[in-house]
Amino acid sequence: MDKNIPALILLASLLAASCTSQPAFEDTCSRIDGQAERNSCYADVALELNSTAPCDYIKDNEIIAGACHARANIMALNEDGCKDIEYLKSRSHCQAMIAVALAKPAACNSIEDTDWKDVCHKGVANATNNSVFCGSIANPVVSDECYSSIAVRLNSGTDCTWVRDVNSRDRCFLAVASATGNAGLCDRISINGFSWTCFMRIAGSTNDSSVCDLIDAEQARALCRNATVES
Repeated sequence: MDKNIPALILLASLLAASCTSQPAFEDTCSRIDGQAERNSCYADVALELNSTAPCDYIKDNEIIAGACHARANIMALNEDGCKDIEYLKSRSHCQAMIAVALAKPAACNSIEDTDWKDVCHKGVANATNNSVFCGSIANPVVSDECYSSIAVRLNSGTDCTWVRDVNSRDRCFLAVASATGNAGLCDRISINGFSWTCFMRIAGSTNDSSVCDLIDAEQARALCRNATVES
């Protein structure tokens, strides 16, 4: 047996130990006295290096540590890294942002925090221009925002019908009808003021006073005709 082998093994062990005991970055934060300030420093370094290594040195604050890990994993699109984050909100945030970035709707379903799960479904719906994912959103306000944004972007009156809040649904129909010149959508509006405005906008944009005849209030109908003639 080579007499040098034990010495080489010992040297390798010492080198390995020295490597594991030292941080994988230049740790200037350790010189800072206050724990809060030191934690903030590690979080900043993690962002600068796009690495989770400095996050492991954050002590006594799971929120900052979780946010640090989440931010670095999001930047790296590291889905597996999100799963190791202990703080629920940060873990869910991490999973949601990566799912949206990669347009992976199935990944939203594994998110435990309800709010971030909704953010995920809404983000994926917008990223894919597919309103079917809006239907998985639990919060009705977020769900309405999801359907409305896609309806307006795609000029889809059909997507407006899924908006539950009356005012939001009417505004959705108004926006799509105005953009497409489809007066039929104005009839889907519940509030008279919105429906009249809808007909007036289309009459003005198309310079077609016959659209004004669809308004059921005489005064508003006359106002529409006058405005169309003047334009």
